Amino acid sequence: MKFGNTGIRLSAVLLMSLAIPAALSAVVKISIEGPITAISGTRIELFNGLVKVEAAGAKIDTEDPSFKNIADLKFGTFIDVEAEVERDGSLRATLVEVSNEKDQVPEIGGVIGSVDTAAQMFTLGPLTIVWTNQTKLKDLSGLRAGVNIEARVAITGGRLVAEFIEKDE
Repeated sequence: MKFGNTGIRLSAVLLMSLAIPAALSAVVKISIEGPITAISGTRIELFNGLVKVEAAGAKIDTEDPSFKNIADLKFGTFIDVEAEVERDGSLRATLVEVSNEKDQVPEIGGVIGSVDTAAQMFTLGPLTIVWTNQTKLKDLSGLRAGVNIEARVAITGGRLVAEFIEKDE
């Protein structure tokens, strides 16, 4: 899934508490693709609860007529979510697409907020993504604040670990 002009993908994250400064003028957007691992009312969880998204008011986009609103979503449904980071660090969905693609790969994308190369991790809004020596990384120098990236992730040891990271041009 891509965000307008910022086509970004990624696939590993850990939800952290992060307060967004009031002076922040740009809206931080994140794209998340994966199966629903829990849903309660309008709160959707992906990646075994490591990513929590409030979906009240989000547009639902699907070719499947059985999905008309958030209440129709079910555990295991593969979705693409476009979300904005709220001031309190939480994620609010603006669009939830029910994926009908056969090649469904969990991904997360966005603009890198910070990078810690010693700890092998970076942030996208409130999400922390870790990489390992096994992560396929096109160019480590491309991992820096302000860069749009996309990544595929897996859950390892309760963390989202990137399997593949690339700069999104």
